[in-house]
Amino acid sequence: MSTFKDAQMHYLQGCNFSVLTKLFWQNRRDLSASKLPQMAFVVFMSLMLTPVSWIERLFHSRKIAKTIVEKPPIFILGHWRSGTTYLTNILAQDKSKGYFKASQSYTHAVFISLGKLLQKIYPAVLPNKRPMDNMKMGANEPAEEVFALGNLTRYSIIHMMSFPKNARFFAKSAFYDELNDRQKKRVRTSYDKIVKKMTYYTRGKQLILKSPDNTCRINLLLELYPDAKFIHIYRSPYKVFPSTIGMYKTMFPIFSFEKIDEATSNQAEEVVLDIYEKLYEEFLKSKKNIPQDNLLEIKYEDFIDDAKTYIEQIYTTLKIEGFENTKQNLFEYIDSQKSYKTNTYDISKRNIRQINRRMKFFFDKYGYEMLES
Repeated sequence: MSTFKDAQMHYLQGCNFSVLTKLFWQNRRDLSASKLPQMAFVVFMSLMLTPVSWIERLFHSRKIAKTIVEKPPIFILGHWRSGTTYLTNILAQDKSKGYFKASQSYTHAVFISLGKLLQKIYPAVLPNKRPMDNMKMGANEPAEEVFALGNLTRYSIIHMMSFPKNARFFAKSAFYDELNDRQKKRVRTSYDKIVKKMTYYTRGKQLILKSPDNTCRINLLLELYPDAKFIHIYRSPYKVFPSTIGMYKTMFPIFSFEKIDEATSNQAEEVVLDIYEKLYEEFLKSKKNIPQDNLLEIKYEDFIDDAKTYIEQIYTTLKIEGFENTKQNLFEYIDSQKSYKTNTYDISKRNIRQINRRMKFFFDKYGYEMLES
């Protein structure tokens, strides 16, 4: 992609200007002069959108604050590259449900005011397919609400992509239980605000929410939405790990305001493994707090083989309304994806040893066979 194209699709262009300046100041020593055009564009857009965000808050903030999330959100959990996007895209075919689109996540503060304009702009800005896996990407496809969270606070794991040399700081932001009280309040307030705003905008629709970092903040989600529904999709670590590294190498250069040098690239494997291990340690510890009838766990490999059966099981097990009315849409989408081929990655003996050592508890829990290294 071109430098200008990268800047146009950067999620921080919709960032709260105060948060943006704090991010740049916090990471000032690592910013790259070669990235000045992207930074200048992001700062310019944030400044231009700030008055619009003030007007939007003036007209809508009180109503949003009073909004009650009556229909329990549906959270899709799982590590990056575990099939969460495919599952979300299927469920998004249910028109009785709501979900974040790119414009509503990347430029969250102004999407009510500029929604029609953004829907015209984003098809020209976004690539037709995601750079890391060729899945369809567009203005109307589901987007992760983590980008909206990153617009409101520094405490979001998504900022790893913009400031990879400070990856460990932003990774820690995903682990809610480890934050101090001030940070917890900021994350809790910001997350609830974006969910209430989308609920308000969709006039009370049940929301489908998918950000992999939700997998390690179950307690926060239960605190905010005690009756929430959770779908956890998991996949073999031997597939997830190299695919995540591939995403890192593909996506980080697009969003980073830093030069990704050899040292930064070399730390990618260790950072990814740290997050992977810690995310599942936290999930397995906190998932017991989810009411039994509100959690369904699905093996990716089985789901791919028989998606229609599992989709019906999701609606039935979690008592989600509307399956019969939307069954045809769901199944037609599944049929339309039959020709899609996932990326293939080689995995080294060294990586196998690393995964076996760090993720043995995952293999034991979910029944995957460990490879010889």
